[in-house]
Amino acid sequence: MSGLLLLNVAAFAQDPDLTAEEVLKNTVAASSNMHGCDFPRLDKENRAYFRLYSPDVKRLQVDICGKKYEMKKDENGWWTVKTDSLVVGFHYYFLLVDGFSVIDPMSCTFFGCSRMASGIEVPEGKEGDYYRMQNVQADTAMKNNVGNTDLSKVFHKEQCIETKDN
Repeated sequence: MSGLLLLNVAAFAQDPDLTAEEVLKNTVAASSNMHGCDFPRLDKENRAYFRLYSPDVKRLQVDICGKKYEMKKDENGWWTVKTDSLVVGFHYYFLLVDGFSVIDPMSCTFFGCSRMASGIEVPEGKEGDYYRMQNVQADTAMKNNVGNTDLSKVFHKEQCIETKDN
């Protein structure tokens, strides 16, 4: 329970006025998180927020595709960082703990960069709707694909019937 209390009062180092509670309220958990993990998170500008508890570590960084972000530690041992905006898509990342590269225990792991890696998925917005399944009526889809063509003239019953000779 004390971890939850710390979560509510800890501030993000890059924005001291921004508390973890505000981050939770204004962001969404990454789809690549382990079940039940709140971080990493993404905001509407596709910035990622990382938060880890590790009071004995001297230096902690997040390495996303070669760009390293310095995490800041508060007086309670919570490390936080907010990244720049990330492009839409999947990103491999690692944690650098006192210079040693490890995977994030709060992320699912994926094989990438010739080893096991953490990953964060930055989802598409409305621009990706073209590729997503759409709910459309069948007659609308047919008209869009074949115009006003009478399909009975295009397809013949013989094409759909199998014979014993085949």
